[in-house]
Amino acid sequence: GPEGQYIQADGGISEGPHYFSFGFAPTVAFFIAVENRQDPTTLYNRNCINRSNVDPWSGHGCVDDEPFTYPSPIRSELMHDVLDWSLSIRLPQGHRAPVADSPLRNQAAQALFVHFGAPEHHLWDWSSNPNDPYKIRGGHDLSISHLAYVAPNPDAQPPTWKNRFLIDGGTANFRSGWQSDDRVLVLMGENGSARKTLHDHADGTSFVMGAYGDLLVTDTGYYKPDVRNNAVTANPPSHSVILIDGKGAAEKGLLNDWGDRDAFIENAIDGDTISYAESRQDYDSAQITRGVTFVRERYFVMADRLDPIEASSHEYRYRIHAYAGYDLDGEVTLETHGPHIKRDNGSLKIFTASTAESIVHEEPDYTPLFVPHVHNLISGEGDHTVTDSVSTGVAPDFLTILAPYKTGSESGVDGPIEALPIETSAGAAWLITSEDQQDVAWIRENSAPTQLSLPNGQVIDTDGAFVFLSLTDSQALLSRGSYLNLDNQSVLDCDDNSKMCMKQ
Repeated sequence: GPEGQYIQADGGISEGPHYFSFGFAPTVAFFIAVENRQDPTTLYNRNCINRSNVDPWSGHGCVDDEPFTYPSPIRSELMHDVLDWSLSIRLPQGHRAPVADSPLRNQAAQALFVHFGAPEHHLWDWSSNPNDPYKIRGGHDLSISHLAYVAPNPDAQPPTWKNRFLIDGGTANFRSGWQSDDRVLVLMGENGSARKTLHDHADGTSFVMGAYGDLLVTDTGYYKPDVRNNAVTANPPSHSVILIDGKGAAEKGLLNDWGDRDAFIENAIDGDTISYAESRQDYDSAQITRGVTFVRERYFVMADRLDPIEASSHEYRYRIHAYAGYDLDGEVTLETHGPHIKRDNGSLKIFTASTAESIVHEEPDYTPLFVPHVHNLISGEGDHTVTDSVSTGVAPDFLTILAPYKTGSESGVDGPIEALPIETSAGAAWLITSEDQQDVAWIRENSAPTQLSLPNGQVIDTDGAFVFLSLTDSQALLSRGSYLNLDNQSVLDCDDNSKMCMKQ
């Protein structure tokens, strides 16, 4: 509803794709029955016996015996938005992103809605899935319904949109396109009822990423060695987040002790060649704002700004859960600046720097079937590789380049991207080089100098907290700043109160 409970106002679902789909298929059967058999002008009277006044279900406004009509849900725009939410977290190999208590699974029943007025791209989604096309079962067998209502169309097309930022639902979904070789990143930032179901995870600011037909950075699914407790994978160490002294935001308790804290998707910009969104969350000792810049639909820059609540030193870990190693295909190697994830079709180089004096890239201690390495994503539990980039200090910032490439490609538009650190004081900076582009990413702490000298002799001058600048075509993005100059020439002149401005 408008305030959200299970379905948020923009169609986002609060407990991820697995448990949503589990309940969705029998709900669709009911919706079809309503469409076929009931008069939408019929008056009913409410019975509020199953309406709870406990957070997050309070505020429903149900009044006993109040009359109401029941329009066909299967034709509602909200249900079409729900389908678009599911489609927006589709990975290159067709699975939905494994967020919340979800393994790798596909959507069922979306094609049925096309008969009832939904966009035809849901028929394309159903028929084009690389690993499980024409799915008709999952929580309920809908074979007969598909035979009755779905008219196959080999010319069905994918959506005209690509990025989809769900502020209410709490995800920022970046994608370069709808083919298997495209790049996808899902950034989490749920708040309120969007993070309060039994199957939600304490994972504000976490992300999942895939490219070139493979999942590369994953969430960990639903692993529950003790049936009397929560899934051990529900808490922050099992997600790709910043950990402070080994912890994230508060962990979950049992039942409706939701534990974790609100996170917020903010400052989202859906651009042609640069797109951007932030996820913000408070920890006990710092506020973390994770900004993601999607550059030319080719690679990602992740800027983690940490604002301390108290001026004390802690250990900070930039954690990555790789969908590779141990019980999974592929391998992960720790290189000079971070992990290198290699799978059959897609690979990912990760370059992470910190504004602290030093950073160490390591794998945390490994115990089989134990957090953080354990997962349950395919057909039972297993282990995967986890890496940390570790700094110690008073709330150091992190700057990361996520550079996917097609496995086996040595150069060209799908070849490896390289990043070299640029020396700077009270900040971190990368010079990013692809085949025909050269870019700079720079994160500055409040005390940092306003100038950055580049290896080619050029000088960047800014008062911003984060800068992305293309040296090839002058594209630029500036966060929390009023100006950006290159060699004394203005690139961006922003409003003093602007949290974000850009040039494409």
